[in-house]
Amino acid sequence: MLSSMNMKIISLIFNLFVLLHSIVYAISAQRGTWFWSDVNNQNGSESVVGDDTRENETIIIFRQFGISNVYGSYKNRPVSEPAIIKNWNKKLQLNNINSYLLLSDNNWIFTENHSSLFQKIQDRFIDFNTQAESEEKFVGIHFDVEPQGLDSWKTSDSSLKKDYLNKLLFMFSEVRRYLDTHNAQNTSIYADLPVWFDNIGGSIAWDSALERDEWYDSLSVKINGITLMAFERSTFSSVENGVKWEVSNFKSPVRLGLNANIESNSTWIDLNVLLNMADQLEHKYGENVGIDIQSFSLFAGNLVDNDQDSLPDYWENLNFGNLGRDGSLDYNHDGSIDVAEFLAGTDPKNSSSVLSIIDNTSSGEGITINWNAVKGKRYRIQYIDDISKGDWQNLSGDIDALDSVGTEIDSSIDTALVKKRFYRAILIH
Repeated sequence: MLSSMNMKIISLIFNLFVLLHSIVYAISAQRGTWFWSDVNNQNGSESVVGDDTRENETIIIFRQFGISNVYGSYKNRPVSEPAIIKNWNKKLQLNNINSYLLLSDNNWIFTENHSSLFQKIQDRFIDFNTQAESEEKFVGIHFDVEPQGLDSWKTSDSSLKKDYLNKLLFMFSEVRRYLDTHNAQNTSIYADLPVWFDNIGGSIAWDSALERDEWYDSLSVKINGITLMAFERSTFSSVENGVKWEVSNFKSPVRLGLNANIESNSTWIDLNVLLNMADQLEHKYGENVGIDIQSFSLFAGNLVDNDQDSLPDYWENLNFGNLGRDGSLDYNHDGSIDVAEFLAGTDPKNSSSVLSIIDNTSSGEGITINWNAVKGKRYRIQYIDDISKGDWQNLSGDIDALDSVGTEIDSSIDTALVKKRFYRAILIH
């Protein structure tokens, strides 16, 4: 949870020339996260959604780390508190974040439980979306249904485990049929799978590679994509080897799931290692394969600030090697305090980096303004005609940078009347 000082500094950012050059991690705009209700966790959806301040803090973290897909578990709140969930979905969409409904129950693979599954789809997704405005809707359903999580899986032989996978396939077929016959035929469906279902000679009794291939091909027809849960894998080679077959052969989009469990004896020793792994995988696969973080509660819990200086400990250690900075000073003397560098995603040690107007050119459309930007960040261009008096005016709405250069056109200026105009780029988040 961000401190009150963070929120004050965020508001001050509107009036700062924040200096930018390079970010610590090559953050993708394709990341996702599981946002479980986690009743007893301050970063679970139960605690966040419905609290305006916590919602805004959470969205700042989403944007800071390039999360553009949120798989949200809200229990029955889409039915009991639809206005709150609609407002949350709208906030996400305004920040270019896709909101998926997360549904999970391993027992749904059994046909006797399908009616319960269909009722939840009807109540929490179809009926909810029917009553919502376009910007308030869920964009799809993300299923976390794991037969390998059933108690009976542990005592089952490889043939019965394959039968469980066929039940899972049939469940998705029935989900697609239900959606198609209940006026929700354009719904996107995504599913979580472990990285080892494809292994020949493993715990699944595939008769042949052909049988395995046919199972995955059938699944790709029923759903729109999968996330491969590489949760126990802590090296690049182990993740790459685990997902190689699916990335090459699955006929719908594939995403990779990393666990945000960070402790000395767990998958990652600190947050930097996890983020570096995400960075390496994104560099390897580009925009073809997105990275999902399990889960937001775990991830946000790692943004600890033990010395309470508004700088997460992981960021201080990464950039300075210790916790000696207090956030209010300017390490590289470039005019941007350390906490502003953190919020901007910039390198606090690079004094030559600066958020600045690169150039402006005049054309028939007006004045085109270009500035240094960071992909995925949001900016606002302001102008003033007399810098000695008056207030800065917003040129237009906020702009999400799609590349390393941001562009905006001032079509309001009458160059015959206005002899000079000053512009500045402001980082929003």
